[in-house]
This record gives sequence, structure tokens and C-alpha cells, in this order.
Amino acid sequence: MKDKKFRILYLPETQSEMRELLISRNRLIFFGSAFLGLMFIFMTTIGILFSSYTGDERIADLSTENQILKNQIGETNDRINDLMKQVDVIRAKDSELRLVSNLPDVDEILKDAGIGGSDFQFSYNPDLISSEADRLIRDNLMSLEKLETNIKLELQSYADLNEKINANLDKLNYVPSICPIKKGRVTDRFGVRRSFRSWKSHTGLDIAARWGTPVYVTADGVVESVTWRGGYGKSIIVDHGNGIKTLYGHLSAYTVRRGQAVKRNQKIAEVGSTGLSTGPHLHYEVRVNDIMQNPELYIFFDMVNYLEVK
Repeated sequence: MKDKKFRILYLPETQSEMRELLISRNRLIFFGSAFLGLMFIFMTTIGILFSSYTGDERIADLSTENQILKNQIGETNDRINDLMKQVDVIRAKDSELRLVSNLPDVDEILKDAGIGGSDFQFSYNPDLISSEADRLIRDNLMSLEKLETNIKLELQSYADLNEKINANLDKLNYVPSICPIKKGRVTDRFGVRRSFRSWKSHTGLDIAARWGTPVYVTADGVVESVTWRGGYGKSIIVDHGNGIKTLYGHLSAYTVRRGQAVKRNQKIAEVGSTGLSTGPHLHYEVRVNDIMQNPELYIFFDMVNYLEVK
């Protein structure tokens, strides 16, 4: 097939005569194809470079965002743990109130109800995130579930306590619940202790204080005795009813008499060092049906509010 030619006429700007340019069709197709190919390669290269640049920038942004989210998840987990510690404090106070209200401890309720463990279902695909992020999310979700369960239990416990306390409010006035001294220093606690070559049981709580420091009765009751009692020295026993009695020993002075009705937080005596004592302090006992109890279990407010515990 004969190659066709195209004649192109043009007029140079500096000349007055027409010029012509002959170009074959095949050559025109060749140069046109070459130009389009070069343009395609050029645009493709520009696209790749631009895509790579924007991709790297996006990856950097996502990496920064991911790190921020991880930090936020970690901080959230710390706050959840702080809330759990506060719930534990509330749980301890709850147990104290349940003791005085004659209700079972929350831990016993958990055992009876069979509450424990977790069957929490995660609503995301862990294969799509890093193992570290998966761990953080799982820890947070499980901690939140535990916190939610504990809060529900405490709300229910509060309702039980409120009902019980309202029904027995008058009786609670006769249960020891405060510290007999406003400020002092614990020098010996309830329990067995070593004494020289043997072990000896300490039946109360010793609180050192200045001579003459006021001693307060820890619950409503009637003064059973005001007398010298062997190693206790000058002492007072208060009968609170229902088999509960409290003893205050090593006193220096009395401010009540036998048979007198007393109210919680009423001054009944002053600290001394009578009987078997090496210095001014109060020996405080709680007895239930003549069985010695740990007095600290009957101080239902933070002891630090009353004592400098050392």
C-alpha cells in the first residue's frame, strides 16, 4: 500500500513566501504514538510519585493517631484502676456496716450467687489490630465489666443496708462504733503477742495519750461498774445490751457512776496509768457474750480521723 503524504503549508513570520512541509502518514502516526507514549509514561510517573508521597504522609498521620489512641486507652485503664481501688474502699466500709447490721458479707453473697469470672464477648476482629492494641482494649473492656458488676453489687448492698438500718436504727445506737479517744497513738493491738519466753494474748486495744485526756463511751448503754479492777486499775464497764459490753482501763478519773445511762460520744473518764501500766494510756476492750473481740472491728469510721496510728 502506497504511503500517503500530507502537505503542510506555513508562512514564516520573517518571510513573505509560503513554505510547505511534506510528511508521510506512517511517520505522522509514529511520531504521534511516540508523543502519546511519552506523555503516558510521564503522567504515570507523576501519579506514582504523588501517590507515594501522599501515602507516606497518610501513614505517618495514621501512626501518630494510633499512638495517641494507645496513650488514651492506657490513661483510661489507669483511671478505671483508680475507680476499682475506690470501689474496694467502699466494699470494706460495706463489710463493716454489714457486720454491725448482722447481714452476710458481700463476698459470701458472691459465693452463694456463683458470681465470678467473665464471659465477655468482644465485638471486634483482633486480627485487624496489633497485639498491643488488642491487649489494651481487652484489659479496658474487662475492667469496665468488673467495675460495672461491683457497682451494681454495691448499689444492691446499699439498698439492703438502708432497709436493715432503718428497721434497726435504735439498736445500732447500742453497738460500739467510734474510737474512745479523739487523738492518741496505738501502742498495742488485739491478738497474740510474744512476751519474754512465752506467747500472751492481748485482749484489747492500747492507745497512748496525755494524762487526763477525755475518754468517750463508744455506744449507748448503762454503766455496769466503776471500780478498781486488778491489772486494769481504775476501770469502767458499760453494758450496751444484746450481750455487748465495753471496758475502759488504766483511768485516772471517772465522770460517771454505776447504773448511769450514757450516750455514744459522752465523756465518761480521763486517761491515766493506774494498775499494771508503764505510762498513761487507755486499754479498750469489746466483749460479745463475754468473748473478747477485736476493738478495731467496732470502729466504723476511719481510725486516722481519731488516731495517729503508728
